[in-house]
Amino acid sequence: MKSLKYYILMYIAFLFFFLTAGFINENTPKPEINIAKQISATNIKSEILSIFSLGQKRLLSDFFWIVTLIESDTEHYNLKDKNSWMFLRFNTITNLDPLFLKAYQFAGKYLNVVKDDLEGARYIFKKGLKYYPNDFELLYNYAFLLAFELQELEPSYQIYKKLLYHPKSPPLIKSLANKILFSINNDLELMYDIVKDMYEREPKDSPVKEKLRYDLYTIKAELDLKCLNSNKENCQTTDLYGQPYIRDKNGYRTKNEFLKFKFHKKE
Repeated sequence: MKSLKYYILMYIAFLFFFLTAGFINENTPKPEINIAKQISATNIKSEILSIFSLGQKRLLSDFFWIVTLIESDTEHYNLKDKNSWMFLRFNTITNLDPLFLKAYQFAGKYLNVVKDDLEGARYIFKKGLKYYPNDFELLYNYAFLLAFELQELEPSYQIYKKLLYHPKSPPLIKSLANKILFSINNDLELMYDIVKDMYEREPKDSPVKEKLRYDLYTIKAELDLKCLNSNKENCQTTDLYGQPYIRDKNGYRTKNEFLKFKFHKKE
């Protein structure tokens, strides 16, 4: 039979290891586990949702709209299979409420500019234009996607021609319509004007606006540095944020490194 002293020692040992484990757990940094939203997001087919909506499709669409905006991420999706979680969510929302104009307008821009899901953006724009064939925002942003991202000049030209007579069209549309049939892939000055116009039209709290501002920064920096390093006159000496360009033995450069604005190459 084990003595009382044995049980006391066992209790002390258990208490020691228990407190030690607790101390280690509290004071040891845990590795962060980040699961991409593309993997963790839940999407339910709109056909199934329609069955259980009890006639409240619009209410259900609004619910998913709010949840999607809250959960939205900025991770690029470079595949062409229209399987990004945000595209699937936006598609479900517009299936439940096909007349949800704001969803088409926002989703198309977000998928194009932020998510880099070009095929998803194309699908949403085309879907929205079936219901709103004359909506300026849908036409304007879809034409941009076709011309500058997908490099499908002929269909984009047809849209820009249509926009020539739209009351909301900026003056640059006339110049763009004249140039679009030619190779505009390296026309950064024209690109700057277009992105600037898109930026100014975007609401202040839109996540798309932040991305467009960075695009403006990179385009302006590339144009300015090319001018400065070519020793031309009347070059801009500060970037979009007002920071002066720096000159060293290799020429002019920006204070902070940046990725050059690049057009997507059509495969």
